[in-house]
Amino acid sequence: MSVKGTRRQEFADTFMHLVTETPCNHRVSVVDITNAIGCERKTFYYYFENVDNLVIWIFRSAFKKIIETQFAEYPQVKPHPELQDPYDDWPFYVRIETEDRFLAQGPYFKAITYHWVDNRVYYANMFRTDANSYNNLFEYLVNLYVPTIKDDILFMLGNRPTPPRTSSISLRSTM
Repeated sequence: MSVKGTRRQEFADTFMHLVTETPCNHRVSVVDITNAIGCERKTFYYYFENVDNLVIWIFRSAFKKIIETQFAEYPQVKPHPELQDPYDDWPFYVRIETEDRFLAQGPYFKAITYHWVDNRVYYANMFRTDANSYNNLFEYLVNLYVPTIKDDILFMLGNRPTPPRTSSISLRSTM
């Protein structure tokens, strides 16, 4: 890992530790991170634009490492260009295709699940719904994955268009 990558990882590890140890009524700030590391605030800003960018970097760098080490032989998916992702050249997903136009994503989802489970306290705090939450990660994930999942569905359909929805099913019981 490069010096810059090592320093970014130091900020990431410190932030993750602070998030898991800090009471839920406090959002970890740049000052909290730099005080814990023992550096100036401007050092943080050399590596990240803000805390939200750090949160996204933590997620993306972990998934990049998983994909590049465990799934290098599969087609790697990178963000759609219109997303204007800060890490647009990093893979975040793999497409494990079978011969019959089926996707066998189980190994990918199993591998990334270990990351979520190993860091469950951190991610639980990332997805809190109070005023001190880090909602940008949830929104980011939706924007990142929805176009890709849509592409997966179209792939399995053989790129056939889906029929328009003509009626809705009522869940009311009739007597």
